[in-house]
Amino acid sequence: MTSFTFIVSESFHGMRLDQFLAAQVPGSSRAQCKQLIDAGVVLLNRKSTTKPGKTVQNNDVIIVTTTTLTPRPAISGADTKRIAQYLVAEHEHFLVLNKPAGLVVHPPSHAHTEIALTDLLTAAYPHIASIGQPDRPGIVHRLDKYTSGLLLVAQTPHGYETLITLFKKRAIQKTYFALVAGHAPATGTITNNIMRDPFDPRRMICHDFEGRVARTTFEAITYYQNCTLIKAMPKTGRTHQIRLHCAHIGHPVLGDALYGTATNGLDRYALHAHTLEFVSDGTPYTFTVPIPPDLTQFIEALPLKK
Repeated sequence: MTSFTFIVSESFHGMRLDQFLAAQVPGSSRAQCKQLIDAGVVLLNRKSTTKPGKTVQNNDVIIVTTTTLTPRPAISGADTKRIAQYLVAEHEHFLVLNKPAGLVVHPPSHAHTEIALTDLLTAAYPHIASIGQPDRPGIVHRLDKYTSGLLLVAQTPHGYETLITLFKKRAIQKTYFALVAGHAPATGTITNNIMRDPFDPRRMICHDFEGRVARTTFEAITYYQNCTLIKAMPKTGRTHQIRLHCAHIGHPVLGDALYGTATNGLDRYALHAHTLEFVSDGTPYTFTVPIPPDLTQFIEALPLKK
């Protein structure tokens, strides 16, 4: 048995107890937290409570005794301010962020102890803790940990449902820049189903018949001596799609050791989500962020193809 103690900050004042616990432990679900409360293992100000809908107050002390929860890392004031550095636009119903490479979007498992983007989000925007799925609050799509660029986050139920619907309808156009090994064709379309590798759950594989349909179009921007800067436009949103499709045609993304090889001088994938375009509630939106300095410096040092 392990005991975890949480002190309610002012930003969480008035939140439901089960929502508060889910916000503190994004690797758990709100339903799981409700079960803990129902089981009587949650103390509110040293008194047992079985009411998941009870609202918490500023400076309340909540103690949970369990074998199933892993607490999320503590978020400092400096960590909370990081979201402001990533903010591209703030809308009534959604946020647009420029995620840096190296930051995971949400905890991949209960045992994950790294600070995730969702930890920073719920610290800076506590209301997002109740939006969408409890283990990935506000998240409507994702970027891999070592990919940088534009990410949409819902901050209201309407925003969540709207964005989820747009993604399902493939009504959000995404453009990425990728630096790939070798000299890619000038243009191309990659259409191969994608499924999880049955022998390695970390990887996805292409398959002619099984899996989910996936399609990526691309065009070459600049040819370097040993690689190509391409613009990739995924028409579907499958896990690892651009990375896998590029590797499938023999031009893996630089820095991607899972589908290619590690690259000297890169501690990230040479992949950046550059543009998002969509129409929401009748209003068109276009968001663009440049390739970040670390990747720009790497690209500028490359010799051009002769």
